[in-house]
Amino acid sequence: MEKHIKAWLFSALFISSSAMAKDVELIKVETSDPNTPLYQNEEGMDTLQVKGLMQASTSTKKWFRIAAEYSTSLEWTDRLTLEYYVLFPDSTNVYKGVVSYVDIPEGREHLSEMYMHFNSYARHYKRGLIQYAVVALIDGKTVAVNTNKRKPEEWWKTMPVHTCGLLDRSMTPFVVFNVEKFEAQERCSLQ
Repeated sequence: MEKHIKAWLFSALFISSSAMAKDVELIKVETSDPNTPLYQNEEGMDTLQVKGLMQASTSTKKWFRIAAEYSTSLEWTDRLTLEYYVLFPDSTNVYKGVVSYVDIPEGREHLSEMYMHFNSYARHYKRGLIQYAVVALIDGKTVAVNTNKRKPEEWWKTMPVHTCGLLDRSMTPFVVFNVEKFEAQERCSLQ
């Protein structure tokens, strides 16, 4: 009887973790280096006003951007954490950023972004292939991974983290664009 209970519990745990792994899929990850956006009003004057906002790319300052597109299969996902890891060529430290989203509806068009400030990007990136990993977690458990560096497996876990991390989009001038493609970020803490 005890063997049957243990086997049943093991099967239930395996099925549960397998099902959870399919609840989130990291569809695509891409990197780019957009210029700092310059906000202008309808007359073309530089402004901080949002009414009639247009983005112009006249700045020469380039940010590093890593973006993930993901899907969820549950009607609602309460909380999803994305960890971003970036390794520049010739670097011995990995750059890390973490963002958590709440109240995520089922669907395929969810976006997430992290950025590196233009000064840090200019200082630390020269040229070559940028390695990355994006890890999706629910309740602290990894449910999906997308990386362009295959060996060694889980390379980001063995590297020291650089003190200059990645910024979530709310800490950048890009926060006002495509707002409806991004889920609400977790800002509250339960005590």
